[in-house]
Amino acid sequence: MKVNKTKLMEIKFLIALLVITILVKAQDTTKHAAKIDSLEVVTKVSPGTVIGIPSSYPGGQAAWNKFLISNMRYPDRAYTKGVEGVVIVEFSIDTNGMVSDIKAISGPSYGGLRDEAIRLIKISGKWIPAYQWENNVRTFVKSQKRQPFLFKIGG
Repeated sequence: MKVNKTKLMEIKFLIALLVITILVKAQDTTKHAAKIDSLEVVTKVSPGTVIGIPSSYPGGQAAWNKFLISNMRYPDRAYTKGVEGVVIVEFSIDTNGMVSDIKAISGPSYGGLRDEAIRLIKISGKWIPAYQWENNVRTFVKSQKRQPFLFKIGG
């Protein structure tokens, strides 16, 4: 079943709203931290490494949201079967900002949602690598990210 352009725009709008809602909630008070923590992007590095600045998408969160809205496609299999959920993708960003080691670590295994989330990371391009300051020298470091993708049909 093909999704018409109006329905596709509605889905993209809902995805954008959900991403924005997650971001707003992530800035809420700590009483919600336990629920929201799993939906935040998490950066981690090797034990003993101190990061001054974590890796990020060029242009920041607003640019990342725009990229997702422009490029995310709800898989037909998932749409026709009503499959929804949060897919969490873990990936590495090397010292040159290149993405690697991409894998979906949770989320619905049916319908292609995991594949779509992985595809988005693969086409996201070059990121700004994490770096640390040591003895007034900026050193780029490899880091890992966890990115949630919320797939929801309708309102």
